[in-house]
Amino acid sequence: WFAWNTPFIYPIKLFTVTMHETGHALAAAVLGGKSVKFSINRQQGGVTQYQIPSTTPDATIPDWKKFITASAGYLGSIIIGAILLLLSHTWVAPWLPWLIGGGLLIETIFFVRDWFTAGICAIAILFFAAVGLLAPNFVKVFIAKFLATVSCCYAIFDIRDDILRFGGEQLMGSDAHALQELTGIPYYVWG
Repeated sequence: WFAWNTPFIYPIKLFTVTMHETGHALAAAVLGGKSVKFSINRQQGGVTQYQIPSTTPDATIPDWKKFITASAGYLGSIIIGAILLLLSHTWVAPWLPWLIGGGLLIETIFFVRDWFTAGICAIAILFFAAVGLLAPNFVKVFIAKFLATVSCCYAIFDIRDDILRFGGEQLMGSDAHALQELTGIPYYVWG
């Protein structure tokens, strides 16, 4: 909590934003669509562009699909973190740096189209490869557990940073604001 706005946590925040955007991309895929592009920025925000085929005559995406996709960022980082946390307690734990790096490589190849996101992903891939090659197993497991925990907690911190600040500090364009537009329920209630 206290280290969240420190330089040490900054790259980890960028990693968790990537997990958040992965949640949106996976939701689009589950709904029969596809992710076209995702990007993260220096301010620890991100955008996922996706296409979901419409079954309506006017070619609009049904609101329930928009709702699921908008909710999937927060839930995605929590679910991905939970899966990593569970796997960190199994025989797979020493292989997690390779799995995470491989997942980032696949995402980078297929979905990343800007230099900042590509650079951050490349640095992370190299980091996970170095950990996978050089670190003892207890370090690999610690890193996996740490990243999993931060990814699980990310939604809480993101809500605190993006949603629960009132007045001029509100960040329009958050997932909670998208949910507000879909449902009419205020963004801070979604937060």
